[in-house]
Amino acid sequence: EWEINPIQDWRFLPGHAITNQTVGEVRTICMFAANTANTNPSSLLGGGKALCLSEVLCVRIKLKNNPPSFDPTVTPMELNSRDERGIVVPQRTDVPACLGYPLDLTLRATDKDVGDLVRIYVEEVDPGVLIPDGSTSSILGRNAFLGPFCGNTGTACQENGIVTYEEYGAERVGDTTIQTSARTLEEAEFDSSIFSNYADHITFTNSTVVQQSIEYNFTVDQRNGIFVQQSCFGGEQDCRQRQLNYDPVICGAAYDNSRDRWRKWQGAAASDNLDVHGFGDASSSRHCWRVRLQAPPVFTTNISGCANSRASVTFECTPFPDQRAPQILSTTANSQAYRQILMPVGVHLQAVLTAEDPNPEDKVEILLLENPGIPPGMTVGRSLCEPRDPMTRRYCGTKVPDGSTICSFIQYNDDVDSSCSKASRTLEWTPGTGDAGTNFLVCFVARDDSTMCNGQGPADATSAGWYGEQHCMNLTVVRPDFEWTTGFVDEYVSAPEPHEAFVGCTFSLPVEIVETSFAGSGLDTAYGLEVSRANQLSAVEQAGRVQIVNDRSHEAGSIMEITPHLGSEGHTLNLCFQGGDTQQMVASTGYCERETGPWGYKRCDADTPCKVGACVPVCVQVISFPDSPHPNTENPVHDAMCRTRVRV
Repeated sequence: EWEINPIQDWRFLPGHAITNQTVGEVRTICMFAANTANTNPSSLLGGGKALCLSEVLCVRIKLKNNPPSFDPTVTPMELNSRDERGIVVPQRTDVPACLGYPLDLTLRATDKDVGDLVRIYVEEVDPGVLIPDGSTSSILGRNAFLGPFCGNTGTACQENGIVTYEEYGAERVGDTTIQTSARTLEEAEFDSSIFSNYADHITFTNSTVVQQSIEYNFTVDQRNGIFVQQSCFGGEQDCRQRQLNYDPVICGAAYDNSRDRWRKWQGAAASDNLDVHGFGDASSSRHCWRVRLQAPPVFTTNISGCANSRASVTFECTPFPDQRAPQILSTTANSQAYRQILMPVGVHLQAVLTAEDPNPEDKVEILLLENPGIPPGMTVGRSLCEPRDPMTRRYCGTKVPDGSTICSFIQYNDDVDSSCSKASRTLEWTPGTGDAGTNFLVCFVARDDSTMCNGQGPADATSAGWYGEQHCMNLTVVRPDFEWTTGFVDEYVSAPEPHEAFVGCTFSLPVEIVETSFAGSGLDTAYGLEVSRANQLSAVEQAGRVQIVNDRSHEAGSIMEITPHLGSEGHTLNLCFQGGDTQQMVASTGYCERETGPWGYKRCDADTPCKVGACVPVCVQVISFPDSPHPNTENPVHDAMCRTRVRV
């Protein structure tokens, strides 16, 4: 049996051209072969003698019209869809749905027969069936992609009481979209009459061209195919992990109205299933499209945002500001998502950044951004592939467990190859004294190797892969800082009269400062401070008539022990002081008379002027008086009298 499509000037017998009027007819032609040697061929039919005749061969010819077909210049028809073994799936095309951008899937079909009308019908099928037979049952018997999710529009899907995915919300728009099912006839049976009526929902275009699009806007906000892990698992680094729902598969065909037009049975069915049987209409071959949900990688952390020990700058996961990390949907150009890390000079920093891709088959790499770069001396290791924890990788599969009562359509698939969908990269740095007071922004970007969304909308989806979010760490190398205590300044420095020191007695002057380098940071560290004289020795000091001992063991600065000797009577000592850190990174000889902090007056100098008021030198005046009871001697017997005059 041959099936021959109409060709205008083809004639299989003289005077019998195939036309639209002959479509559906069946013709039979019989023939035989004869040995015509020594025989007049023209006499064979008239009883002439033949040496040898073959058996008769008959050919039955079924005259068909042209079926509609999908236009490959508009409709994606590439055979690029593979199963889990990497084998091409026949009659199926993968089309990407890129996160944040509308799906680009337009189906266009045409018919060569002038006067035919055309329609397209597509429906969702179970994605676990590689070659769908036309069954209308999708996962759990529902059209989750093109119809209401979980059976009711707007119903959120839950797992263990946690809302995971909302409905996909995809729609058919364009021509012939009111068709609600693939059944063509009002009452379809295999022996239905050629005169049976179409069902009410069957419509055709008014031409030989039909076009229908699948609209689907895949976004995080709608959760219509993606779910952000915000309820993290203890110490696991799965916070902010994004999980994809299954990849929907839709199948369909284009049909003409030749059955209704010619009242003749046309062509074979697109499927043996009654739901998609053409019942006389010519149809294209059935084709399927798998909607591949695609999303870029994101940085992940733990439930605390990788909060570390107060005395440590070691981070075993991606540093985020605090516990708000799971609620941060994007870190790109979002300074609120950057961890502010205070770095003491000489302390070693180690941070391990992790990034994961929602698509388990993708390979992820963490790249360092050249702008702004890294500070001198920082080392950044290679991007390493990390295996995902089987308990938290949460891949969506294509099969649904029997008796499932949840409608998230998730089946965790431990067989999915995900050797590199998670990556890590470690940076290390020890700032030196020259870095004190500087600030560095160190930024990274995560990229996968998927090219499906290249040219599909996202500017960051390139031929090298999809660049995901950027994440930065704000490193501030803390400069030593301190305050002159309120008690010291108010009692000694700001005193209206010089302080009295008696010959033979020791005057104790507490020069007190408090380190504020890491105040409010929670870091249990300090540089250490010291106090020293800032001015030159006076003449009486140089002559040895006044002895000044700096006791640096005082926990809040120094104790200046001033002992006048004979010959210093009447002299006023102007003692000026300098405070600074033990590594000599900062030094200050003044205080801001109108700026105070929690512990005292702000320090100031030429490089650090006061914001308000003047910078006053830290100086204390001490006048030497004779010991009235014994003006001309230094008698230790009178130490008790001296102690009554000690100013502490």
